[in-house]
Amino acid sequence: METILQQLVNDIKDIKINMATKDDLSGMATKDDIQRLEERLKEKIDDNAAKIDDNAAKIDRNYSQINRNFNQVAINSEKLQALSESSQRQDKSMETLALRSIEHETKLRNL
Repeated sequence: METILQQLVNDIKDIKINMATKDDLSGMATKDDIQRLEERLKEKIDDNAAKIDDNAAKIDRNYSQINRNFNQVAINSEKLQALSESSQRQDKSMETLALRSIEHETKLRNL
């Protein structure tokens, strides 16, 4: 009988140790708290997903614009090269014309 009583006392002590107090329970979330938290998290996840989609669209637009800019830079570079070559030819022509003009002027003076 004593052992049974001792066993009961030990069981009661274990129950008291493992049992939650009112203070413990007041700090725990209720089902409603958890449900509200889930709803807030779902809203935030949905908002973030929408922002991610918007950012992906912006990235696509920027990528397209960068490609157009790159192509335009390449075209402008080719045109600039052609202008540079044309300018060099014109410089040579002007130099030749200047020499001819000097030669003609010299011939005219000698006449």
